[in-house]
This record gives sequence, structure tokens and C-alpha cells, in this order.
Amino acid sequence: MTIDDMQLVQQYARCKSEEAFAALVARHVNLVYSVAFRQVRDAHLAEEITQTVFIILARKAGSLSSRTVISGWLCQTARFASAKALTMRRRRQEREQEYMQSIVNESESDAWMQIAPLLDTAMAHLGEKDHNAVVLRFFEGRNFKSVSAALGTTEAGAKMRVNRALEKLRKFFTKRGLTFSAAVIAGAISAHSVQAAPTGLATSVTLAAVKGTTVATSTLTLIETTLKLMAWTKLKNCGGRRRDGNHGRGHCHRHDAPLHGGPPNVTIRLFRLRHTRSRNRIDALGGEYRRLQKIPGWLYPGANRAIQEPNGR
Repeated sequence: MTIDDMQLVQQYARCKSEEAFAALVARHVNLVYSVAFRQVRDAHLAEEITQTVFIILARKAGSLSSRTVISGWLCQTARFASAKALTMRRRRQEREQEYMQSIVNESESDAWMQIAPLLDTAMAHLGEKDHNAVVLRFFEGRNFKSVSAALGTTEAGAKMRVNRALEKLRKFFTKRGLTFSAAVIAGAISAHSVQAAPTGLATSVTLAAVKGTTVATSTLTLIETTLKLMAWTKLKNCGGRRRDGNHGRGHCHRHDAPLHGGPPNVTIRLFRLRHTRSRNRIDALGGEYRRLQKIPGWLYPGANRAIQEPNGR
């Protein structure tokens, strides 16, 4: 004759019968484990919960009502234990994540302190597409879908562009003694590259730019010289192919480095070249070329002389 669950519980409660309790466990272990596994979806955690439920049963055996349906009580207890186990796991994971994030933040903060003085120089060494990819992804914090739309490419293409640009930045910093991984550089730029502007700056900028409010003389000077520098840069980027005497006749390559401290010799030589293609490029610049003739001598010494003497005579 089969002994019912409550009789086994009472037998265990009276005389601590290991045989009676083992019979209860054998009868219901599959039920409890299944309830736990459905809740936590983790075999090892479900085993721990099953053990917990039966330990609770052993401790409360003497206080259970004779009308208690043991299988129902075990299911309910398994759900309670599963919920508590999930909460504990989530909290543990949050603590671990906070700890790991603190390490990452410390690493990124340290990296930022070192790369910040060189970041804009490094960005200036990137090509236009790489530069824009880094700005969109890490300065503005856009996702790859948004980056790909702005760059006119696929998401896969945007990821490739961003990763390539990050690798270039990493190599730039490495050459200067800063050995950080691309991931650390990306995290540092994302977290620290953009900071809040002073209160009211947006309003004053809008008024000055749109409504033409009075600005300082130094600002006007800065506007004019910046425009001229932009013109020089565009000239160099549009027509900056030069002959390389070490590679034979007619071999040219793109000279993409930005201007530093004044136009390089290759830019000045553009005015001396008789090559039809080069002259067509210069002529196409039209108004910008004419504006270059007004560059003051203190800005780029020798620039006006090169313009006035296109043949180098």
C-alpha cells in the first residue's frame, strides 16, 4: 500500500526518518526541478533551487497542516525560490558589471587624459570619410544604421569604416608612445570628447550668426583667416597630386596630409605646373583662387610671390 505524501512528511517530522524523506524527494524531484528550470532557464541554478525547496520542506515538515497538498506546496515554494534566485543573480550581475565598468571607466579616464591633447591632431590626419565616421559614431554617439545613412553606405560598410578609422587612430597614438587598444580609445572618445558648452553660448552664437549682432574685432580676424585657411586646404585636397621623381615619369600620388604652419611646397608648385590637368583643376577653383591672392604675407610667407611668379622666374 502506497503511503501518501502527508504521511511521509509526518513520519519524517516525528522521527526524522531518512527513508520517508528520501521517498518524498524521489516522488517529487522531477516536478520541483521542472518548475525551477522553466523559471530560470539554467540547469545548474535549477538544481540549486530544487535542493533549496526540499531543505525548506525538511525544516517546515512539523508545521505543515494535515490538509496541505504537498505537491502543490512544493510547486509554490519552487516558484518563490526561483524568483528569489533570479533576483539574487540579477543583483550579483549588476555588482559585477558595476565593478567591471569602474575598471573600464578608470582605464578610459586614464586613456582620455593622455590622448585628449593629441586627439584633434590625430583626427586631422584621417581622410574625410574616416574623420566623419569617427565623429558620427563616437562624438555624436550614433548607431551604425544612422552612421551608414549619413555616409551613404551599408551598415556593414559603416562598421568597416569606423573600425579602420579607429585602427588609424590607434597607430597614431602608438607612434607617440600611447599604447591603448582600439576599444579603449573608442570608449574614451565616446565618454569624454563632447562636454557641455557654457550656458547661454548657443543663444549668443545664434544671434551673432543669424542676426548679425556686433562681434569682437578678434572674432572678425579669426573668421577671415579661417576662411583663407579653408581655401588653402581645399586647394591642396583638390589638386594636391605631385610628381615623384623616384618612381619614374608620370607617377603621381595623392598628398592628403593637412596643412600645418602654412602651405607646403607641393601646394605652391601647383601654380608653376604646366600640366594641363593640374591647371584645369586650379582654374576650376575660380573665386577661391582669386581670394588666395589677397592672403596677407604674415599668414603664409611666400604664397603671394608664388602666385605672382607662376613660372618660378
